[in-house]
Amino acid sequence: MDIHSRWEDSGFDCSLCGGPIFKRIDEGPGGRVVDSAYHCQKCEAVWSLENELLQPGLAEKQFRTAVPTSGRWPWWVWLTAGLVVMFLLLRAGVIGGLLLRYVVPAVFVLFSVWVVWRLGREFEWW
Repeated sequence: MDIHSRWEDSGFDCSLCGGPIFKRIDEGPGGRVVDSAYHCQKCEAVWSLENELLQPGLAEKQFRTAVPTSGRWPWWVWLTAGLVVMFLLLRAGVIGGLLLRYVVPAVFVLFSVWVVWRLGREFEWW
């Protein structure tokens, strides 16, 4: 059976690498369409006509995960600042006693609730 492939520009760009996406139309005898799919020209990823990813393509040609860098301090800066502030408040006497008795347990409970909430979102429990 002789199959002829025809390529058409889909007008979309790949979300994995940014390359142009073409629609491949395989035609059999008599011009009957046998199969169709979307292909990225750059990373060679393949999607169905229903936009389901069938083949991820070449990872070395795809984008790396974007990490926001502007306007955010690294986690270790916040940890160090928190430890320094906690040390200074604990050295203050009465304020340190109040912190140890009321604020530290409240912060621990809030942190625990936050961790459970994040795990619930990540594992789709709610």
